[in-house]
Amino acid sequence: TKVQASIGRRTVFQAVSLGNGGTGGLKAAGIFSEDGSKVATPARSYMLVVFAANADGSTSIAKSTSYDLYGNAAAAGEAFNADVNALPNGTYIAVTTYDEPNGSKSRIYDAIESLGGSREAMDKMVARSAYILLGCKGIGKGNGQELVSPVAGAADAKVSAAIEFVNGTMPGLGGGAAAIANA
Repeated sequence: TKVQASIGRRTVFQAVSLGNGGTGGLKAAGIFSEDGSKVATPARSYMLVVFAANADGSTSIAKSTSYDLYGNAAAAGEAFNADVNALPNGTYIAVTTYDEPNGSKSRIYDAIESLGGSREAMDKMVARSAYILLGCKGIGKGNGQELVSPVAGAADAKVSAAIEFVNGTMPGLGGGAAAIANA
């Protein structure tokens, strides 16, 4: 139909972040495809998911890497920062968390801001809460979409977000239209 032709190729993922105690544990955390299958599994603290546009207009996960800022703050912070700095501007990403993202988060503030996140949103986290950033390298501080769980260590220490791509582009980012939402 004409509507389908104008929309083009649509790809949808679901991002789920959990603090320690969040319902479902590790099985419920990560990035899921539209059919519900898990396509990226986090470890403790942060996971950076890098997306790539495909020739047919669909979007896939190019890489996912976890960084344990709780257990190995210095090395994990350096690795996260180096990996973000290596991304070309315009690269779409998701940052999700599992278990404990709050400790040592200041080590990655600058990298998070280069992806569209903000210190203000990250500072809403408490120990064992959850955070999601949907962003793009070079988009500027606060121009991504951020979700923060204001609770910790409980069944509802959880945030989730649909990640939609149309022809390889994540709509709704930038232009100062950032959304910090408490789940």
